[in-house]
Amino acid sequence: MFDVDDINNPLEPLKVEQALRSETMKLEYRKKNKPNEVNILDYTVIEALNRQIPKDYLYDELGLERCPTCKNYPAADDKFCSNCGQRLEG
Repeated sequence: MFDVDDINNPLEPLKVEQALRSETMKLEYRKKNKPNEVNILDYTVIEALNRQIPKDYLYDELGLERCPTCKNYPAADDKFCSNCGQRLEG
């Protein structure tokens, strides 16, 4: 599905977004029709896919870049937050 070596492929975010939509639809179906089959793995997969969708940095009051998910201060050229794994762009 997601290949870290293929991070610069412009189609990679589209593939991740499609996988996220698919997993979200499966979860909604299970919740409605088979609630006893819903488990933590469903939520884990969705969260992992969400973190692969690039998000812009947040900026603190000093103008320093922060991760939009966990508010950590990533290293200058990190493509992923070292704390939570969020894919970063900006």
